[in-house]
Amino acid sequence: MGSLIERFSDSGQPGWVQAAIAGGAAVLSLIVLLLVRKFVSRRIARTAERTATPFDDLAALLSRETRTFFVVSVSLYLGTLFLPLPERARTICEKTVILVVLVQALSWSTLSIEFWITRYVRKRADRDANAATTLGLLSFTARAAAFAIFVLLVLNNLGVNITALVAGLG
Repeated sequence: MGSLIERFSDSGQPGWVQAAIAGGAAVLSLIVLLLVRKFVSRRIARTAERTATPFDDLAALLSRETRTFFVVSVSLYLGTLFLPLPERARTICEKTVILVVLVQALSWSTLSIEFWITRYVRKRADRDANAATTLGLLSFTARAAAFAIFVLLVLNNLGVNITALVAGLG
């Protein structure tokens, strides 16, 4: 006995029924994911207002900055799981959603870098003026490293052999 998704996609139903099921699954997952994002963002924001720790402030920032395009893409991918797609089309869907996840992860990582650097500069700005310049360079370097990792992961996802590139970086 296969999974629920396998039963729907291999059910032998007409194409329009399978498309309706896939569309319904995509819409339902979109609604659920948007509601979860909204609930989690509000909950974390309320917690961040009450506490002095920076971790919940960062979590609130990251949850607020989770892109709708990311949520929509994940929902559409979940909908495609209910369709009997050819292997090539399934692979394209998987690679596309992985690319979207990587773009969101890059966004989160640059926001995190900016958050920590800004927080550190605010603490040290009155005591050390040179710290701002040094941390600006550090911020640029960290973002460049995050972008390099992003590019390597994208190339790897697209099937490019990145071992020579990684060896060249090292």
